[in-house]
Amino acid sequence: MKDRLRNPAPKLALFSAHDTTILPVLATLGQAVWDGEDWAPYASMIIVEVHSIQTANDLFPSGKAFRLVYNGLVLTDKVDGCTSGEALCDITALIQRVGQFAVMERDCVSEKRVEFDFDEMKSFMSVKGSITVMILAVAASSIVGSLLTYYYLTRSCPCTYDGRGRFDQAASTLQSDNSENMQRMSDRAEIL
Repeated sequence: MKDRLRNPAPKLALFSAHDTTILPVLATLGQAVWDGEDWAPYASMIIVEVHSIQTANDLFPSGKAFRLVYNGLVLTDKVDGCTSGEALCDITALIQRVGQFAVMERDCVSEKRVEFDFDEMKSFMSVKGSITVMILAVAASSIVGSLLTYYYLTRSCPCTYDGRGRFDQAASTLQSDNSENMQRMSDRAEIL
């Protein structure tokens, strides 16, 4: 892995991602970092700081340390292999956790492709009554969808069909509009 790193390393590397990328990154760092249940809020941010330690000691034998900050919370001590209560941890703990996931080549072998299996479809269709069940399911879903659409449109549209190919405003709307128009006309007549 050291051979693939650029030398000198960049001072700042910024990556933009979605919540579906942030959560797997947190999951690789251990269950104490992300429990697998709370979803990343909008505009979430992970910061991984790498620090050079001037004098190597028992806490930082490699001479490099990291700090993990997620949405403003320091989570370094929750990473597996790090000391509890410490804001910095030796970089080897981070490399051991993410090293198996941080690969340069795409892993195409483990991708599962879902392909349509015609043999399964043939065996399903050969079962007695399966065609009838499929036709009934399509018909039922069409009828239910049509009824729901009709109900929605008749309740939300203030229009009526006049039978001659035209849609007019609903009768209640027309009556209120006519009474308002009559009032306006009488007001104008009085002014004149």
